[in-house]
Amino acid sequence: MSTTQPQERKPVFLLSHPRTASNLFMKNFQSHPEVVPVEYPFINSFLFGTEAQCDRKGPERDAARIQFQENKEAPKSYHEAFKKLEEVIRRAGEQERVALVKEHIYAFLKPSVIDSNIETPRPPRATPQLQQNDAEVRISTNPTLLPDHFMLSVSPVFLIRHPALVFPSWYKISTSTFGADIDDCEFPVEVSFRWSRILYDWYLNTWSKATSNSPLNQHRKPAVIDADDTMSDRAALERLCQQLQLDPQQLSFEWQVAKTGFLPWLSSIQKSTGVDMSKLSKGVDTQQEFVKWEHEFGSHVAHKLLHFVELAMPDYEYLLAQRG
Repeated sequence: MSTTQPQERKPVFLLSHPRTASNLFMKNFQSHPEVVPVEYPFINSFLFGTEAQCDRKGPERDAARIQFQENKEAPKSYHEAFKKLEEVIRRAGEQERVALVKEHIYAFLKPSVIDSNIETPRPPRATPQLQQNDAEVRISTNPTLLPDHFMLSVSPVFLIRHPALVFPSWYKISTSTFGADIDDCEFPVEVSFRWSRILYDWYLNTWSKATSNSPLNQHRKPAVIDADDTMSDRAALERLCQQLQLDPQQLSFEWQVAKTGFLPWLSSIQKSTGVDMSKLSKGVDTQQEFVKWEHEFGSHVAHKLLHFVELAMPDYEYLLAQRG
């Protein structure tokens, strides 16, 4: 008879990238009674905060920044955002529920990590500080701004999707809604799976060192979910639930059409009543997609998108191969 005790459930950290069907993933868990969804704890700090890491300018961005600054309840610094996140996670635990935190990885990466992994240098920017001067020192050897103890206290789930679908989708929504330009210095940061791979490898290396003397854990790997899994493979999500010690029977695959609160980047999911199988990446051919981009966006944008896709494919394929 086994004497192994069940491990304590950890908060779940969905480590995503724009346009990877992360909203669909969260929709799958929206009605799960054991889950407390927490979305984008750092994105506003990244975009508009006192230590903003996005240098993009323009009327859309300026209007959003003013709205953010007028919101008295919104954390204005990374330190405030992190403290709020820790409090939400603590309260979820008190309710015997699990916080499911979603954030795009680049929103809380160290600037030095980004700048050492892009082709064209960005204007210099200060590194946000999560700790106050009199606070207990929290070590951060990982590529993010968050302390190691926090990153190791969560169950990481990496969400990926084929770059040939992700990047043109992000180009459309970011240029029309967020004032982006494919030639601005921020765009390469937003179209890369290098951040996912770097953080994934940090987990692998850190866990392998910590569990080198434990045969039961020496093959431990972070969970990787491809967007296609959320659309066409319920068994993959059910296995993930079991790994996270969540009841897979409580997943949602159908829902009601949203009637209020419409947002451009949520339009597909808000208008849906279930999974849209037409968005699968199976059979995607990058060269055929390039022809579509030329027709829709023009030659310059199409070639830039193709370049970013080609840069990202090795990292995407590496992560895809790690799926359980």
